[in-house]
Amino acid sequence: HIIHCDDDFSVVVTCWSPGQKVPPHTVGRGRMMWLKVMHGNLLFQEFSPGLFPWESDVERQTELAEGSSSFLEECGVRMHDLKNISDTEPAVSIQVFSPPLTSFTFHSEKGTERRDLPRIVAQGPAGMESLSARSMGRTAGRWFLSP
Repeated sequence: HIIHCDDDFSVVVTCWSPGQKVPPHTVGRGRMMWLKVMHGNLLFQEFSPGLFPWESDVERQTELAEGSSSFLEECGVRMHDLKNISDTEPAVSIQVFSPPLTSFTFHSEKGTERRDLPRIVAQGPAGMESLSARSMGRTAGRWFLSP
């Protein structure tokens, strides 16, 4: 979920179920990502260049241990994925993207799919509310809940 987004960067908190994996994706040319593993252990895989990710080999694989931090420059150019290594324990990560990230582009044999990241936008009497980017507006470089 996006917990902050302005003109310079976005902050995403991800709670990973045991064994959960995000499919191979890109995040946009020129984008940088900082990642901190708050709980658990993640596996980052970067695929070799190729026309289709399902035909590409894993070129680089890095285990990201709890407490570790990583910086990926130009992470949007290469197809990559992330996975919670544990089959029994959850994991939590915080990612900062600049320029801001609001959607992922996934690639599979069925084609390309773009998905908006959910946002946590406000806390009201009923608790936290989560909305897609389509239900959000912008003012002064910040996201806000549209009426």
